[in-house]
This record gives sequence, structure tokens and C-alpha cells, in this order.
Amino acid sequence: MTPVQECAIGYDLAQQIYTHVSLTDTVIIAPRRKTGCETYAIAYLQQAGFKIDDRGARGGFEVEVVKSDSFVVTATAVVGERLKLSRNYELAETGVYAVSDITILELPAFAELR
Repeated sequence: MTPVQECAIGYDLAQQIYTHVSLTDTVIIAPRRKTGCETYAIAYLQQAGFKIDDRGARGGFEVEVVKSDSFVVTATAVVGERLKLSRNYELAETGVYAVSDITILELPAFAELR
């Protein structure tokens, strides 16, 4: 994947969290080593007003990207230990296109859907 594709996935997943999930009084712990997806997603969430702890503690925010076929990838974001969401993307030369709705795989008790 290119840095532009990673950026697009990271921003989209962060935007989906911001749009669909209400995390009251939550601090997102940034991982020690960030992928491109995670770097861009954390930047978006910080601009959206989320508190980010980047001291390198365990937990936090991670994005895993798995290739489904030659042009489609599945990206799964895990925030903390209990919020997990996923979306499929089609790779394009200039970024990605979302090809599925967001799927909330796990939702912690302190969060709610908007």
C-alpha cells in the first residue's frame, strides 16, 4: 500500500469513529510504533477534539489492514481493548474507495452509538 492509501484509510476510520461512536471522557493511547494508517487517524482524531496520550503506554489505537483480493483490503481499527470497527476499501491509484458500510465489531460499555 502507498502512503496516500494508508492516509485515506486512517482518516476514514478515524472519521467513522468520530461520526458513529460517542466516547465520553476517553483518552486514546497512541501506539509506540505507528503505521501510516494509525498516524493519520490519530492526527484526525486529535483535530476532532479527542485527547491523545502519546507516551507509548500499552493499549491505544491500532489499525490492521488485510488484503482480501488484488484490489480490496479490509481495515480494522481497535481503540483501547474494547472498541473495534472494520470497513472494506478498494485500492485506487490516488487513494481508496470505501466499498462497505462501517461495521462495529465490539463496543465497550462506556461508549454508545450516535
